[in-house]
Amino acid sequence: GSETDLDAQGDVSLPVELLYFRTIETGEQRVVLEWRTASESEILGFRIARSVGEESEWEVCSGLIAARGSGSQGASYRWEDFSLPKRTGQIRYALTVRNVDGTSETLATVDVKLQGSAEGQLQPTEFSLSPAYPNPFGAALGLSTTRAAWEGDACDGAVVVNMLGQVVARLPVRKNRLVEWDGRDLSGGTVPTGTYFIRIDRGSQSFTQRITFVR
Repeated sequence: GSETDLDAQGDVSLPVELLYFRTIETGEQRVVLEWRTASESEILGFRIARSVGEESEWEVCSGLIAARGSGSQGASYRWEDFSLPKRTGQIRYALTVRNVDGTSETLATVDVKLQGSAEGQLQPTEFSLSPAYPNPFGAALGLSTTRAAWEGDACDGAVVVNMLGQVVARLPVRKNRLVEWDGRDLSGGTVPTGTYFIRIDRGSQSFTQRITFVR
């Protein structure tokens, strides 16, 4: 996304801190999806939606998967799709969250390509964000920077947001899929002690990693 896109998301709250959403096992008869959260707040659960082909509409293909995390305690989830289309092409899955206020939002998507081979193998594309390290960090701890890396394709941008969802820093993205933050904000000043989130944006996906800065 562009800088305008990131700024537009500045007021968005973070009910779920999503570590990854990916396929872990594929075969001719099914697709297995898994995701893990680091924190959950005021959500009822998750749903999976599916789109088959480049211009197909989204359809909800799961019931409500009840939330198992609480506050800063995340959880792991797994869901299997046994009703695959009998043709080649791309399948896109979206992970949506259902909030207690009745609203829903998409957290991430993952693509699976159905090849026209005799084996009919599915080839997944995954994107996952590694935990930031060190964490917590800051001058008071003698740790000048924190860093996070990811697996998958190149991302569109990386920012740091506060607990209100406001962008406080933009991070340069290195070729080795690594970002670093030294605790400084957009104006070059040092941010207050507190909890922040490194957010990596990739297309329609956003992944966050909770970090703690100590001055």
